[in-house]
Amino acid sequence: MRNATVGALVAVWGVARRSGNRDGDDLVIRGCGASVIDAIADMPGMGVAMIAVGWLVESGGNLVFPHFFEDFNVDPTGDQRAAHAERQRRYRERKASRKAVTGGATSDVTVASQSGAREE
Repeated sequence: MRNATVGALVAVWGVARRSGNRDGDDLVIRGCGASVIDAIADMPGMGVAMIAVGWLVESGGNLVFPHFFEDFNVDPTGDQRAAHAERQRRYRERKASRKAVTGGATSDVTVASQSGAREE
């Protein structure tokens, strides 16, 4: 039963992480109740069990995972921002290195033959 429970938790937390919105350290899924958790986990009573141990709170038609981002869970939008920032940094480095080559000492080099005639 332990393996089934852990697998169900991984499924629930994965769907919640993709579908929910961050609110401070909490994760909120709007417009659903504990029965949705049962369906995601494919385990009747999972939502109620998570409420009983404090891992889930039903509040005003929403599900709240309290302190979800407090320790180890990473906000998916934060992951995307970090990836975009890294990609932009690499682009700027490449652009700067190209500019150094074309804008430096080699920028005023002329081609010996500009006539376009082919040598045989």
